[in-house]
Amino acid sequence: MEFNVLKEKRFRPSIIMDTYTTLEASENLTEENLHLAKILAWCVELLHTSIIINDDLMDSSQTRANEITWYRKKGVGLNAVNDATLVLEGAFVLLKKYFSNCKAYLPLSDLFRYINMMAAVGQALDWKSNINGNAVFAPFTMDKYKTTIGYKGSIPFVEGPFRAALILSDNGSESTLREVRDVVMKLGEAFQIDNDVLDIFENGKVRKQIGNDISEGKCTWLAVQVLQNGNEEQRRIFKNNYGRIGDEFEEKIVAVYKEMNLFEKYLAYRDETLAYIHERTRKMTPSLRNASISLVENIFPL
Repeated sequence: MEFNVLKEKRFRPSIIMDTYTTLEASENLTEENLHLAKILAWCVELLHTSIIINDDLMDSSQTRANEITWYRKKGVGLNAVNDATLVLEGAFVLLKKYFSNCKAYLPLSDLFRYINMMAAVGQALDWKSNINGNAVFAPFTMDKYKTTIGYKGSIPFVEGPFRAALILSDNGSESTLREVRDVVMKLGEAFQIDNDVLDIFENGKVRKQIGNDISEGKCTWLAVQVLQNGNEEQRRIFKNNYGRIGDEFEEKIVAVYKEMNLFEKYLAYRDETLAYIHERTRKMTPSLRNASISLVENIFPL
């Protein structure tokens, strides 16, 4: 638990707490209810941790947050599959213990199952782009990329915590969800693209130690940009070097990214996304608008 849960970058609890305190009636913001919200936030973290453990194992990821992944630790290996199950079930145990007498219990349980299922669908889609450790470029299209990150990223990491807070504050109706879902999903998409770009770049410059996306042959926003918008030579260099381990291969891929000005295109995308989100939130009810703005500040600060 200390290795997998406590060391993770935890923006999801902030989503839950900020959304809940924004939407809940002031007279209901009691010490007891705030305590329940914190427990719910930890339940979401446990669910998220189980997804990450499985994701790293299936993707053969070497590191996460500058440390080796859980399955690579001495004595773990394939035991990580069982560990992920234990962590997931721990979330449901806590839900039952603290929320079984609340009307939010069944909706929250259903939400957790939905999140876990959508993450599994996303993992299956992602796996199609990396068979037996070899990058497969046919799925590297923007439509397929956005579909995959929607299942694998937006729903588990952004929509899930936000909906959990909606349910806890008794605002989890379908009409409320319809009002905010496009913003939530757009924000989740932007967060994943942000993550893809920051694996390579920092403040517009190539990181001194880049991440593993290139060597692991991941289907990222940068990779899709090359295959869809690069010239013939850029695509040839990309296909010959992407997914191969070694500094010489990474350098060639990064050179293509720089030649295509992908960081600048990413900044333009961020501006367009923020403009869209701010325009949409202007049309929301004040409470949902405040909750949505808080969501932006938690995971996509610009």
